[in-house]
This record gives sequence, C-alpha cells and structure tokens, in this order.
Amino acid sequence: METTDRIAKNILYTAPGCAGHKIHRVFVSSVKEDEKVGNIYAVHYVTHLHSHQVTLLRTLWHMVDDELEIFDGRIHPVDPRHAQHLSEIISHTILRERDHVRARVEDGFSLVAARDEGVLNARIEKLQAMITGDPRANRLVHHEIGCCGGMRKTEDIKRNVYSALVESGLMQGLDAGNPSAARWGTTTKSMASQAAGNMICSVLPRAVTRSFVHFEDGDLDDAEANDDFRRYVKGKVWRTTRYLAEVENIKEDACISFCSEPLDHLLRRLEYMDEHKNAALDLMKSSTNPFHATCLKFAARLTEPLEDGDLSALIYHWARLPEDLNQMKSYLRKLMVSMDAQVWSRLLVFYDEFPWRFAILVHGGFSNVQREALVREFYEKFLCCLEPDFATKVHL
Repeated sequence: METTDRIAKNILYTAPGCAGHKIHRVFVSSVKEDEKVGNIYAVHYVTHLHSHQVTLLRTLWHMVDDELEIFDGRIHPVDPRHAQHLSEIISHTILRERDHVRARVEDGFSLVAARDEGVLNARIEKLQAMITGDPRANRLVHHEIGCCGGMRKTEDIKRNVYSALVESGLMQGLDAGNPSAARWGTTTKSMASQAAGNMICSVLPRAVTRSFVHFEDGDLDDAEANDDFRRYVKGKVWRTTRYLAEVENIKEDACISFCSEPLDHLLRRLEYMDEHKNAALDLMKSSTNPFHATCLKFAARLTEPLEDGDLSALIYHWARLPEDLNQMKSYLRKLMVSMDAQVWSRLLVFYDEFPWRFAILVHGGFSNVQREALVREFYEKFLCCLEPDFATKVHL
C-alpha cells in the first residue's frame, strides 16, 4: 500500500505478494504449524544429538536382539499385503521427496544425484528384504530364505535387520535439515522422515520411550556441559518422549505429511517455473497452470475411496475399527478440503483475473480471436471489479 501511494498515477503497478509465501500460509492455517513445529523439532534434535544417538542405537540393537522373530520363508511365506503396506509407507516417507514432491529445477543428468539414488534404492531394498512382518505390529519379524534354500545364522540375520533399520533412516532420518516454521517445507519433510520410524513397527517411539524412562535419563554424558545446557537437553528429551508416547500425535503427523504432498510439490513446481522465467505465461493455460493441477490432485484424493487411493496406507495402518475409520476419514478430508479451498481462493482465482490475464496477449498458445475476446471481456467489466493500480488504469 505504501508503494502504491508513492508512485505516480500514470505508472502501472501491481503487488500480488509472494506465491511461495501464500502456499506456506495455506499449510500453516490448515494444520496450525506453530503448534506442531516445536514437537517435530524436539524429536529431530534428540535423535541427532550424538550422545543420545548412541543411546538410541544401543536400545534399537537390544530390541532386535530380544524380540526379532525369524521364520523359514519356505514354510511361512511373506504376506503380500504386509509387503505392499511397507512399500506404501516407504513411498510416502523415506521416498516422499522422489515419489510425491520433487519437481525438476534443472535440466540434464547429474552423476551425483544418480549415485545417491542408487545408494538410497539399495537401502530400501535391504529394508524390504529384512522387515517382512506386519509393519503395524510393535514387533520385528523376518522371513528368511537363505542362499540355496538354507537358513543363515541367527546372529547374522539380527545384524542385517539392525543395519537395515539404521541405514534406511528410521532412527535419525536421512536428511539432517532442522525443521523450522521460517523455512518452508522443512516441517513436512521432518514429519515424513519421522513417520517412517513411527509407522514401521513403531521402532522410533519404542526406542525413545525405552531409552529415556525418567527425566534425568536425558542428561548429557559430557561432564564439561554447563547446567543450563543440560536442563535444555533434558527438557527436549522429555518433550520428545512424552510426544512419541501418544499414538494420536504420531497418527496426526503422518496424516499431515501425506496430505500436504501436493502443496510441497506445488512449491517445487513454482521454483522450476521461476528458474525458466515463464511463470506468468504458464498460468494462462490450465494444462500448464500448477495451481490448477494442485486443485485437481486434491479433488482426486477427495473423491476417490480413501481405502484405495493415495492415502490408503494411513487407513490400513490405523483405521482397524469402524469408529477409527470414520474418524480418520473425517480428519483427512478436513485437511484436504482446507488446503484445496485455500489454493483455489489464494492462488488459482487470484491469478485468473486481470491484470494477469493480459499475458494471453503475448502467449503463443492463443489465437487472435481469443485475444480479441479477452480485450472485449476486459472493457466490458465494471471498474469496481478490477484491481486498482494496474487493470483500472488500463481500463480508463
């Protein structure tokens, strides 16, 4: 408004605001990020603090050593539904960036990206080979089909299961970025990373709650650390323990992470469009308009049966009773309706008005007839329906 007041009356000006910031506001207002990010940060902080990492990994080994059930895969085959469910969880958590969010920001082949992709795929294959029981159960199960039909030694199997859990990031995640409300997309990225450990046999919450039973268990091993820092760390550990002890918190975080995938993809898509300097023109056609595509994605998720669509892993994992199913469906739809409606009102409708539609006049994908129709439509509009600092001035 200050800029509008200062510029000359014959200057055409419009200040639409940052589209990326609007997308972030959609997420913030839909899920109340300010109430969530503190807990997500606490979990991230504790699982990445070196001394507590060691404690958590030691606990994880004890879990594997004590509870791992090993079956002969030739006699007791793997349930294909369990394998499918594990694959779906992995797709929405560990592989969320690749399968549901990523949009290319630069063209060309990257040797580093290809190498990292190969390492990640190898870790995922190992996890799927070693964790073959029901991911919903709070126990670890492995069906062994050894070389030439034989069974490997129990200790070797346990070590492989342990390494598969650690290497796939179920305890610390594969990305060390701190979640912050000030950095767009970092909260959902951390939620997805933590959801993997929360959903796959509950290895993360079980390791945390077993490692830090009492408040003082969160103290540092470092004798040189000052008292204030010790209290700070113990507070974070206790907050993490109490947060992960509640299944409703874990369930809600996973729902938010899954439902917000189209928003995170939209943000990446805008980065790609901005990189190629053609964003205004792309908005003019529904086939290239990312806001239109995002609304369609939400609409598809809302209209398809939740038990069979993109979010089926959430339904299968937690909605085992009729009342749980109704509650889960209601919460998922509430999240997606809020996000869809705000993308429509804040972005799609906004950029479908003048002066943005003037881009059609220079867009190669429209005919002269369509351009002439646009001009007639513009001059038939009432001034009260036009944006004041650009479109109204052109109209006058």
